[in-house]
Amino acid sequence: LTITLDLDSSSTKIGELSLKSETYRCFQFMVPMVSSATVASISVKIQGRVDSLNQDTKVLIEPPAFIHIVQTDKPIYKPGQTVQFRIVSMDTNFIPVNRMVCFELLDPNTNRIAQWLDKSIKGGILDLSHPTIPEAAQGIYTITAETDKGEAISYNFEIKEYVLPKFEVTINLPSVITILDDDVTMKICGKYTYGKPVLGSVKAEFCRRTSPFFWLSTSKQKDICKTFNLSPISITFLSLQIKVVGADGSPIANQAVYLYVQDSLTFTLSTDQNGLATFSLDTSSWSESVSLSGTSWDVHQRTSYCVLTSLCALMSPGQVSLKFSATQELPGAKTTLTLQARSGSLCSVRAIDQSVLLLKSEQELTTDYSCCLFDQILHIRRCFMTLSISILLSFFFQNTGIKIITNSDVRAPRPCFLFELGRCMLFSFFYNNRDKKSRPEAPDGIRPVPMNEPAPARETPKTETIRTYFPETWIWDLVSVGSSGSTSLQKTVPDTITKWAAGAFCVSPAGFGVAPNVGLTAFQPFFVSLTLPYSVVRGEVFTLKATVFNYLPKCIMVKVTLANSDQFTFKNCDGCVYSSVCLCAEESKTFSWIVTPTALGSVSAEAERSNKRCGNEKVTVPTEGRIDTVITNLLVEAEGVPQMISHNALLCPKISLELPEKFVTGSERASVSVLGDLMGRAMKNLDKLLAMPYGCGEQNMLLFAPNIFILDYLKSTGQLKDSTLKTAVGYLESGYQRELNYKHDDGSYSAFGMSDASGNTWLTTFVMKSFNAAKAYIFVDQKYVQEARTWLSGLQKPDGCIQSVGKLFHNGMKGGVSDDVSLTAYVAAAMLELDGNASNPVVQKCLKCLKTAAANKITNLYTVALMSYTFTLAGDKDMRSKLITQLDQKSTNEGKTKDFQEATTYLDSVEVEMTSYVLLALLSGPSLPRFGLDYAAGIVRWLAQQQNPFGGFSSTQDTVVALQALAKYASATYSPEGSTTVTVTSAGGLNKRFTVNKENRLLYQEEKLSEIPGEYTIKAEGQSCVLAQVRNSREQMESTFQGRREETNMVVINIKLLSGYILQDDSLKMLKENRLVKRVDVEEGFINIYLDTLKKGQKETFDVTLEEDQQVENLKPAVVKVYDYYQTSDQAVTDYNSPCKK
Repeated sequence: LTITLDLDSSSTKIGELSLKSETYRCFQFMVPMVSSATVASISVKIQGRVDSLNQDTKVLIEPPAFIHIVQTDKPIYKPGQTVQFRIVSMDTNFIPVNRMVCFELLDPNTNRIAQWLDKSIKGGILDLSHPTIPEAAQGIYTITAETDKGEAISYNFEIKEYVLPKFEVTINLPSVITILDDDVTMKICGKYTYGKPVLGSVKAEFCRRTSPFFWLSTSKQKDICKTFNLSPISITFLSLQIKVVGADGSPIANQAVYLYVQDSLTFTLSTDQNGLATFSLDTSSWSESVSLSGTSWDVHQRTSYCVLTSLCALMSPGQVSLKFSATQELPGAKTTLTLQARSGSLCSVRAIDQSVLLLKSEQELTTDYSCCLFDQILHIRRCFMTLSISILLSFFFQNTGIKIITNSDVRAPRPCFLFELGRCMLFSFFYNNRDKKSRPEAPDGIRPVPMNEPAPARETPKTETIRTYFPETWIWDLVSVGSSGSTSLQKTVPDTITKWAAGAFCVSPAGFGVAPNVGLTAFQPFFVSLTLPYSVVRGEVFTLKATVFNYLPKCIMVKVTLANSDQFTFKNCDGCVYSSVCLCAEESKTFSWIVTPTALGSVSAEAERSNKRCGNEKVTVPTEGRIDTVITNLLVEAEGVPQMISHNALLCPKISLELPEKFVTGSERASVSVLGDLMGRAMKNLDKLLAMPYGCGEQNMLLFAPNIFILDYLKSTGQLKDSTLKTAVGYLESGYQRELNYKHDDGSYSAFGMSDASGNTWLTTFVMKSFNAAKAYIFVDQKYVQEARTWLSGLQKPDGCIQSVGKLFHNGMKGGVSDDVSLTAYVAAAMLELDGNASNPVVQKCLKCLKTAAANKITNLYTVALMSYTFTLAGDKDMRSKLITQLDQKSTNEGKTKDFQEATTYLDSVEVEMTSYVLLALLSGPSLPRFGLDYAAGIVRWLAQQQNPFGGFSSTQDTVVALQALAKYASATYSPEGSTTVTVTSAGGLNKRFTVNKENRLLYQEEKLSEIPGEYTIKAEGQSCVLAQVRNSREQMESTFQGRREETNMVVINIKLLSGYILQDDSLKMLKENRLVKRVDVEEGFINIYLDTLKKGQKETFDVTLEEDQQVENLKPAVVKVYDYYQTSDQAVTDYNSPCKK
């Protein structure tokens, strides 16, 4: 016998054997390495004295496959949480490999929201994370990856709003219930995650579900005609059987069976121990046509093949085990998690709240699961569907990974057909994975190694627990194991009273290993739970409730105290007892105080030592956790509506701080701040440039675009620090992900996304240019930029102008014939910002449209300002000079400031925006005579005076354009040298000095001002520019609304909730169904309702139903504010109160 392997042009002898008798022998050989799939041939030659066998078979040799495992820190996330994940790469021997991998993160709409390119997996494990946004689309997200070998990896996780379950319910039922059962025993168990029973009531309902049958024809019926040649008839006798089984499939013995033939009782049979009854029938009197039905029982010889593999044994070199120093600890206690693995291992250790797994189970990373992955890469199909009765033997062996060479007849196994209604996809069914049986333990080869180290000495019993830390993922660490093969992690147990599920996997040069999960229960023998409202208004009175739970097996005597504080007053409730209160096993008791707060302190419960008895039981005192203290914060707000006014100047003379006639006493505040950089204030407040909500696609861009201008500025001036870059990139990534929620299928964008009928021309342009600019700092899928550009190109009319599509919120682009002209100028400028290609056909037609409008002597100053910037980017010197000269003739000069405004405008935001476009036009091209940096400085002084306290302006549009222009000016005039001293004085004796130099030019320096009202003088001396701001804020009691337009822009109704009240779910649903309502956001203490528009004189009613969640006395009115988002001076304010509290 000779066996050879032929590959390409080489031949390798696998084995040679002289056969003298019947022989069974296995030949092992090394499979040759190949770079791509290659067909080889295995030849078998047997030469005997008489007979010979000379055959070969083809074998496909594939390049080495790799195992990839992706693990997230938990299976489900809330919007706004950070997703942490790791990937492991190993070869088929479970040895870690160093690979280059590219990752993508897809949201539920398959938008690519994040990307990591060419990440190296060194040591076998790569650790990555991605912060999600509070407005993240809810649904299934997918992490996809592709290795440098072209292998694809995919992993899913879910984002949804949820509240962690506090307990789980398990149901034990008989496996089968029949209609003959008189009663059924059902066991229902409710347990908290920390293992204690839940006291409550259970309502159970049984439903009998029917499974209808149906006929399914897989092909058209055909007439069949066939001729048979019959041989002489031979008659044989056939014994028949009836099998009787129960509902669970088990045979029923000694069961009476009544057999009817042609509606006549023929036999009364009885089943044997196997549930079988045998009978025979006399058919001599039957007609020629006989119809039989029943179940056939195959009693013929069976042929079967068994394929055995032992893949998991390969993993034994990577044995891993985990062990906590104790299985139960107090919240806040120190604990030790000991990890044992092969020396040199890199291990991923995770511990999450068991409540998360109750909410959403996950595929547990076990040895069995890893073996399943191994099966997949080897293409081992352990289960396959029989296609026909005449199954091909080659197909059978192919699907079990076997090639066979023989000169003998080999019988294929006879297939059995099972028809299972439960698998039919036409029917829906409910499946609860909590009812699954527990997964099998790891094989013997993966048993955890014993812990030989002595347990660490326990600390002194902890008598008091203060709880403030409640994470969902406790441990998410990468740990290296040293030469000892063991390492210990010192951890502090979180304050959540729950069970923590910990697990680990390790990779090393020797292999891969998974530790069986271990648990640590964080448990307090007794503890306090507080109930209080989210916020109250100063002067309101509410009831603070503290509930004490006792899970000790014996009675305790407790004392509950509310810590004294000068920030609130309280009194005991009538008849309440707070000391020497009996609390027996599994009992709870609630204590109450009447509180009038300005802030909140802490509540503690203590088990007292006492000789008293609780009934007939002796009082016990726990050795640990004798005192439980809970500290929580209560937001105490002033009455009225916050209002903030700022005074800004590059150099500032006298400033007078005045108060309105009506304001809330004690709410007035003022401060002065100094910065050495024009962009410093915006950098400090990137997340709150406007004191307004960010609930639509345009407002979101305010969190996005300014980061780009500031990063460009800092980068060009050499001031960009890693911490600033990290913060700004975080805002860019969040804004990018959030904006994709407002994308339409055609690539356009609108304020409220798919809930709008179409995309919006202006917003799509804004998103397109911003996404393109952001690609220098974050991943942006360029297909979104191209899709937006294609959509905009399709809106171009024959005259070259761009058609306005969708609701246009932009104030400056409304009114008269200039609508299309200003919009065309904006689109053309954006396309030129993409690539600077003025010869692009779409851009050329846009410029033609603009030149035609300019020839007709367009008078709208906003349009002229925007066109001046567009022609500057296009490189058209003549048009640029002509338009800037026209603008200069309309400019307004006050002292050293310069701005541009329409004589009839009443929109401050448009004035800021058009002035900013002029500044951009001056700075984006060659310097023009009379319009150099000195001319631009006057514009910058005026813009600086218009900034709000946060560095923004009055709306999204003016803020973005103004910051872009200011950043460009700051880059052009930046000088790191020089220093300046700023002195602030007042008649009351204040004398504060600020020093600004190159080391602290980005430092935000602030001083509170106590004299309100009062007059202050600010003086600057030095060689550098500084920006000073005086901020005055108070709570305003009332305002009025006087609109001069026929129709508003987008309207926001801001409703502050009454203290102790929450919005009813049904009310929220009804609000969203209102035809005018585009979106409703519910935040802590507020409701924001977005309306498309309101016409002058139009009256609309919106019903909002609140329900009392916490009782608050002396309830103060809450404020409702209605305003135009893009012209905030158009607003109305009122208040309301609960009719039950009046």
